[in-house]
Amino acid sequence: MEPIGVEGRDPYRIVHRCVACGTTKRNKQEPNDDFEALIELSRNSADRFSKGE
Repeated sequence: MEPIGVEGRDPYRIVHRCVACGTTKRNKQEPNDDFEALIELSRNSADRFSKGE
């Protein structure tokens, strides 16, 4: 599974996609998750969305 995006707000949901089959799953943000990494992932997912990927 690789993280591909972030949804929602407080708690955020991290969207993961399986690299083998393409299935997506969502996991709630945990207190020990790196918030800066969530922000970066959010930026990356917004860039992908704006490019139509």
